[in-house]
Amino acid sequence: CSVGRRKNIPLKLNLSSGLILSILAKKKTSCFKAKLFDFSRENIIFVSLSKIIAFISMFLDHTGKILEIFYVNNTTISTISYIFSIIGRITFPIIIFLLIEGFNHTSSLKKYFLRLGTMAIIIGVSEIIISTSINIRGASLLFDFGNIFIDLILSLLFLYLINDKSITKKLLSLVVIAYFVVSLLLQNDTIYLSSNLKNIFSGFMPQYSFMTPIILIIYIGIFKTIKHFKFDNFSENEISSFDSNAFLLEIRKYSFILSIIIFSLLSYIFTYVDVDLNMNFSLGTYFFLATPLIYLYNGREGKKSPLIKTAYYLFYPLHISLIYLIVFLINL
Repeated sequence: CSVGRRKNIPLKLNLSSGLILSILAKKKTSCFKAKLFDFSRENIIFVSLSKIIAFISMFLDHTGKILEIFYVNNTTISTISYIFSIIGRITFPIIIFLLIEGFNHTSSLKKYFLRLGTMAIIIGVSEIIISTSINIRGASLLFDFGNIFIDLILSLLFLYLINDKSITKKLLSLVVIAYFVVSLLLQNDTIYLSSNLKNIFSGFMPQYSFMTPIILIIYIGIFKTIKHFKFDNFSENEISSFDSNAFLLEIRKYSFILSIIIFSLLSYIFTYVDVDLNMNFSLGTYFFLATPLIYLYNGREGKKSPLIKTAYYLFYPLHISLIYLIVFLINL
């Protein structure tokens, strides 16, 4: 096992007391196994496992919504629904973090955009049809929140633009933020639309118009700051002397964890401050529950096949269809 010219690595390679890199030139071992690079014991969560955890928590969250729709005055059901909603807060941070990782590792950004765009159109059109053409109790509550794939494709576009060297493209990232802001104003009725128009536009509005841009902006600010001071100053020779990909993964992980903790704290504050956004901030405080899972993420793909990859993309529309079928049958 070789890590290159270990003797030339400066002590400034330590990222922080939390982001441990240690000194590479240790004589006690022939192979460097600092915490940052040792995924064998502590970092046990790989990409596919992260997605499975996210999907399970999402399904529980939506199951809780169904229970609450049809058992309105049942205290026990309301408690179960709230607990499921708390568990469901794990989903969104994991999905956004995996999107960030996908942006950094995808072999084709165009194909990534195409996959997300295709799903956004399918989900958007489906939600519009369900919301406007079929009058079923609970359907509007389940399908009028927006389209999660709009969040994802806008997030990917924001990451692409903000990380480009062109100042013009960096400025265009503000258009993405503006889309989130306008969607938020439409969703909380600051900009008024008739119910029919709102149902139509909801299919192509983000589901987390408030949360997504704030988390992304905080993440980018933290990541670029840490990367500037702890990575960009290395020479090519120094970078070639250690696993730079693992080092950057750690920076992304800790930057995103910090952004989620900050957002959770902001949500807690907004819960008790009179902010007239027509939103429930209390559940946002539980986003921090996803941080241990992100901390344990090791960047490995896990079991991989075209079938599994397709299943990941199909899970969301299939489970939404299942939920809709349950709602439909209960309404019979």
